[in-house]
Amino acid sequence: MSEDEKLAQKIDFDSIYDLKLTVEEYAEKLQDLLDSSGIGIVEKRKLLRQKIQEFKDEKRRPHHELEKEKRFY
Repeated sequence: MSEDEKLAQKIDFDSIYDLKLTVEEYAEKLQDLLDSSGIGIVEKRKLLRQKIQEFKDEKRRPHHELEKEKRFY
């Protein structure tokens, strides 16, 4: 495991995760978080693409599914 991958595991992505944000707002917050983390550019780009796609996928889920999950957690 590379040094960048170890650093990436320590990043608290949940601290910026909010489905009320737009994709652009989330991407900006994610970029700031990754910039302050000290990881390399390759790992940063990989994480940026991955996390933005995960966020988009969650935003596409029907609202009633999100509400159902909230009740059980």
